[in-house]
Amino acid sequence: MKIDVPNGTLPGAAPIYLKRGPVGVLLFHGTTSTPYCMKYLAEYLAGKGLTVYVPLLPGHGTKNVDDLIKTDDEIWRKAAEEEFLKFRKTVRSVFVGGLCTGGNLALDIASKYPAAGVMSLGSLIYLRGHAMMVLWLNILKHFKKTVPKEFSPNAYEEYYRMSGAYRDLPIKTFLEILTTMERTKKLSKITIPAFIMHTKHDYVISPRSATFIWKNLLTPESRKKLYFINTILHVPADIFEPWRTDGKFYAELYRFIDKYK
Repeated sequence: MKIDVPNGTLPGAAPIYLKRGPVGVLLFHGTTSTPYCMKYLAEYLAGKGLTVYVPLLPGHGTKNVDDLIKTDDEIWRKAAEEEFLKFRKTVRSVFVGGLCTGGNLALDIASKYPAAGVMSLGSLIYLRGHAMMVLWLNILKHFKKTVPKEFSPNAYEEYYRMSGAYRDLPIKTFLEILTTMERTKKLSKITIPAFIMHTKHDYVISPRSATFIWKNLLTPESRKKLYFINTILHVPADIFEPWRTDGKFYAELYRFIDKYK
């Protein structure tokens, strides 16, 4: 499969494509991030004989966060669908998943196209302090273009250096994410096997999001799994720093794929 790397893409931010067996796994990164956040998960799944593809979404992985500001929910959704349709031509079956808003994109695809299974990893349905955050940002957007993602300016320094992810979140982009969030609440068309992961004490997105997704999918209970990781982080080390953990999350996710592939 031909992989296009957009001009201006930073080192580390390029799409990941690991061709192995006939079963494919398509993974989407979250907003402001890049495929790098899925690097170790992709390598693990490829090591199990799966063909893995992590595309770079429009507006991401460049030096200038203004490139992200120029995009919106419709652009991300259309790009995700195009990547899915391109990838599924190259494999026998496809599992589609994503991290944070990438999980929302995966759920959207699963509501429209046949897939072997869907994997929602920290997808967004309910924000912590939603009403106050929206009010604050609608005021702040008249004075600032972006807000920092981390409380500490040096948090995740190595990750940002290696991945090409943006350190700041454009306020316009945040408001676009709310559109993504509302659209994802319509889950009644999804009937395929589902793996739903969230962190127990996520300080950004309420874990109620995972429970909502689990309850509202039409997938039979025996074919959907709700999995919590015990941390306050939104993106746990279990995903992008697996050597710091017991590796249980990777094993559980692969067990799900192996069962329904």
